[in-house]
Amino acid sequence: MKTVTRFAPSPSGDLHLGGARTALFNYLYAKSNNGDFRIRIEDTDIERNKREAIKSILNGLEWLNIKADRKIIFQSKNINNHLNFAESLICKGIAYKCFDENERLKTFKKKNIKFRSKWRNVNEKHYPKNKKFTIRLKIPDNYEIKINDLVQGKVAVNSNEVDDYILVRSNQTPTFLLASVVDDISMGVTDIIRGDDHLTNTFRQFFLYKMSETKLPNFAHIPLILNEKGEKLSKRDNVPSLLDFKRKGYLSQAIVNYLLRLGWSYGNKEILDLDFSKKVFNIKDVGKSPSKIDKKKIDFLNQFYLKEVSVNKIYSDLNKLLIEKNQEFINGIDANLLRFLPDYVERSVTVNDLYGQLNFIIKDQNYLNKEKQKIPKINIENKKLLHDLEKVKNWNLENIKKCLTNFIKTHNLNFKEIGIPLRLILTGTTDSPSIYNVMALLGKKEVLNRLEKLW
Repeated sequence: MKTVTRFAPSPSGDLHLGGARTALFNYLYAKSNNGDFRIRIEDTDIERNKREAIKSILNGLEWLNIKADRKIIFQSKNINNHLNFAESLICKGIAYKCFDENERLKTFKKKNIKFRSKWRNVNEKHYPKNKKFTIRLKIPDNYEIKINDLVQGKVAVNSNEVDDYILVRSNQTPTFLLASVVDDISMGVTDIIRGDDHLTNTFRQFFLYKMSETKLPNFAHIPLILNEKGEKLSKRDNVPSLLDFKRKGYLSQAIVNYLLRLGWSYGNKEILDLDFSKKVFNIKDVGKSPSKIDKKKIDFLNQFYLKEVSVNKIYSDLNKLLIEKNQEFINGIDANLLRFLPDYVERSVTVNDLYGQLNFIIKDQNYLNKEKQKIPKINIENKKLLHDLEKVKNWNLENIKKCLTNFIKTHNLNFKEIGIPLRLILTGTTDSPSIYNVMALLGKKEVLNRLEKLW
């Protein structure tokens, strides 16, 4: 039988690292077994669905280069199948209509008692007319549910610990527990990889497979991702979404690599890409312990990949960023920038960091904050330096360095006395690569123009 996995997010919010890792592991498991990876949007909960969330989820997966092998499925289009499945269970006597949900609230007040409705064995002839009802699964008593989990190992629970749970709500919409099983069966899903917070759901859904005489899929419940304090991730942590990382200038390769190392390992190999992982991924190598978010690790990996990416690719990404911001580089800077870009990449963690460093070469940009930056004066006539720079015929690193070195010796200065004011005037900051590189990057005309304006 061909391996089929799926990623089935609920579109109630943006895709975060936890969901992205689940999608990634499902994708790699399918590819490593020559199978298919599917995407299903579980959008039956109309009140919680957000249209923008669907776009965010799909864009995030596309950014990571996680692609479905078939057309994306929207669960809401299969509601009739879900309801028909529930009705078939009623006909078989293994599901029932429940007309009093207040019963369950009373049961909750009693400890260690799972809900069994008084309606579970009532003949249809005695059903009240014109009254709303839910459909519940009739859980067998004293049945040991056993699952051989690919990550957790052998897990078991007694059916007495499982409620007669709702399959169809009183508004005649299917619950997640029903809809996901029906769709997984129709899609031919053979392996389900999801967070270990779904383990209790698996125990519940076990009976849907058993009672429908459908082979139980293989399950792998992967540990949750914790925040840096070791706590379960929550909305109050302000954890960035996947696309937030993209917007902040992180590279998809770095995020993929980070997610791969978040609970899974391949020996001591730290640098892992998608293509390699397709060949070697093994779900059994996923650890049982939760993983913590490590921002320093993400930054380290992004810095690594930023240095590995070609200069032309980085330049292209910078130009895309400029277009988004309705900006452009100053005229004639392109050729020089390609040459000196590695110097700035070396000092950057993200593409946005790189953009910030290159603020001084963006057209019409106020790179120099005159209120915060007090430019010290050189202890000689500024015009003398301008005059010497104007005489440099071949404007390159060697000749720029020679000019400044001679100027410093001639006027008995130290490097800081000339380097600091030059760097401030030309870049608006004291933190930049070599002043010689800065001047070569800007070009003679732009350097002289900026110096003349401020001196």
